[in-house]
Formats: sequence, C-alpha cells, structure tokens
Amino acid sequence: MIYLSADYLLPITSHSIKGGVLAVHENGLINGIFKPDEAPVPESEIQKLRGILCPGFINTHCHLELSWLLDKISKDAGLDGFIGQLEQEKKKPVDADAIISSIEKAEQEMLLSGIVAVGDISNTIASFQTKKQGKLLYHTFVEVFGSDIERAGEFFDDARQLFSHALANGLIASVVPHSPYSVSKELLKLVGTFAYKTGGLLSIHHQENEDENRYLESGDGPVAERIRRFGIKVPDVNSPGCRPLPAVAHYLPWTNKLILVHNTVSKEDDIAYAMKHFNNLWWCICAGSNLYISGILPDINALRRAGAKITLGTDSLASNKHLSVLDEMKTISKYYPEVELEELFSWATINGAEALGFSDKLGSFEAGKKPGIILIEQEAGENVVLAQDSKVKRIL
Repeated sequence: MIYLSADYLLPITSHSIKGGVLAVHENGLINGIFKPDEAPVPESEIQKLRGILCPGFINTHCHLELSWLLDKISKDAGLDGFIGQLEQEKKKPVDADAIISSIEKAEQEMLLSGIVAVGDISNTIASFQTKKQGKLLYHTFVEVFGSDIERAGEFFDDARQLFSHALANGLIASVVPHSPYSVSKELLKLVGTFAYKTGGLLSIHHQENEDENRYLESGDGPVAERIRRFGIKVPDVNSPGCRPLPAVAHYLPWTNKLILVHNTVSKEDDIAYAMKHFNNLWWCICAGSNLYISGILPDINALRRAGAKITLGTDSLASNKHLSVLDEMKTISKYYPEVELEELFSWATINGAEALGFSDKLGSFEAGKKPGIILIEQEAGENVVLAQDSKVKRIL
C-alpha cells in the first residue's frame, strides 16, 4: 500500500482536505481517503508532495485525427474561415505515416498532461490503431455529416461501416451527427433511430457561432454560402425560425446521453430549452479552441445558474496549441475567477467521467476506483486555488 499526501487532496465527490492522505495500491486502486490526523500509518510512511493531488482528467471532446494540422490554421479566422482553411489543408497530399505519428504524439501529450480518458471524434480509421493500444480510455464518436438530402442513406451507411470497424478493433463507439447545420433531417432521422435502438452516447457541435443560429433561423448567411461552395444545393432548414437545438431535437432520443459541444453563443433561452428537452444532458466547454477560432467564450455563468452539468474538452490541434485539460481550466479560471476550484475540478474529472460512461472507475478518489493520480504542482496557499503557472505531474 502506498500513502500519498499533498498540500490539498481533492477527492472530487467530497470536499478538499488540506494535507489529506490517499491510500492506494501499487496498481492504482484507491483504498481510502483520510484527514491528516486519521492516517492509519505513521507520518514517516507517507509520501508528502507539494501541490494539489487529484484524479486524472477527462477530455470529453477531441479530434485526434486532426493532430497533423497543428499550426496550419490561422488564429482568429472565425468559424467560417477556420472551416475553409481546414478544407483546403485536407485537399493537400498528406503522408499517412505523418498523420499516424502526429496522433501518437498528441496522445502522448495527453498522457503527460494527466488525461486518462477521452471522447474523441472520428471521421476515418486513422486513430484506431493508436486507441487499440489502451494507453488512454476512449469513447469514439463516429461522426457523420452531410446536407445533401439525396445522399443521406449513403452518408449513414459509411458511418455504420466505420462504427463496425471501431467495434471490431475493440473500441467503445457510437454514431453521432456533426452539428445542427451540417446534417439533413433525413440523415438526422437515421442517426437518431440508430441511437435509440443502441442506446448510444450522442455528441453534437452546438452553437459555435452566430452564423449557425442565422442559418437555422432563416436559411441564409455564411453557412448557406459555404454549403453552396461545396456544390450542394442548400436544403430547406429543418424548422424555419428555430434556434439550432429545437431544429434537431425531435430527431434525437431524449433518453440518451447527449453532450453539447462548444455552446459558444448559447443564451439562457437556449440552455433552458435543452435542459427541459433532454434527460441526460452535458455541456462541454472547449475554451482554448473558442478563443483560437473566434476570440469569445461561452456564457459559463448562465450554464452554472441553470444547473448545467459542465465538462471540459480540448478540441483538436487544428484549433488549439495543446491538448491539456489543465490549460483549459487555467483559461476558464482567468476569465471566470468566480468559479471555485472544487467546481472547476469536478468539470475536469467526475462530470466528464459520468458523461462518457466511465464514472465506475474514473473521475474521483473513491475506494475501488482506479482514476489515475496526478499532482498539480504549485505553491500552497491558505486557500486552495489554481495557479496560472501550475504544472501536471503524473503519479500513478
């Protein structure tokens, strides 16, 4: 048995313990949590660390297969500019080995930054070999998109094949729509029906900028122009005059878990609608990506007031410099200093674990779990706060 102590111990599902002691087996299985004066061994047998001891982080939104795009997309391009540059880069010849190498390097970065599980978007098989190695626990979201109504069946069949390939490689997976504006209602029906039959976890990019709202409400604007540039006839919007989620909600089973990703321009009415319509709803914030692409952040306090279950994501290296949940936390702490540390850490750990279905083993220090153990290295203060210069150290 190993006994670890730090300036602060964050069990996550209970309050932080100043100088708390964690009892853990060498294989990482948590045995117990103790106050400093209740430890079952002499002080000399306790390894004392400087900083904050907490469970491994959960990254609920990533695109590993886009890791080769690091530093290839301009910052502050806006979503339409970002997508345009992304499409241009994808048209260029890219060595398959270079893509795999970038994926492996990105996974290693996540490992070193204290991440233990990832919700990862896949449009191809590129990341499957890396995921099979089991260094991190993944839920693979096989993403489907396509506005061409006549090809809805074809798009869905391609996603089904990729989904089957993921399962054949021993991966946990589900089929999900890309976003309300990029999927026809025919394709949404197929995805929703499949999710209902399989009980699959759903994820969808949601309200990443105002152009999405405009397209779903009126059928025009930059999103419509982008669809035309791809040579596709702009279809009738799913529900004219609707905000994005109401336009697609009736195609998605309300009992399935759903992760809404980004929510950059979601307002109180949008949040209220979503909270009322879906029983198992999670809100993923990708602060670094939001700032990289558009320079704005979601109204996190509106989500908090509504009692939303918030998780954190890094998005891809196409729109972020690092795949670090700690960096995401620092960004949120900088712009929303009113969010207390225990709440912020719950977004990075147990909330993400629950959203991805891994909370039986990850997300908190509780007896019988193997959540990974990381140390946030920083100087201790009278109150537990997150320092902007803190670093992650993997312990177990």
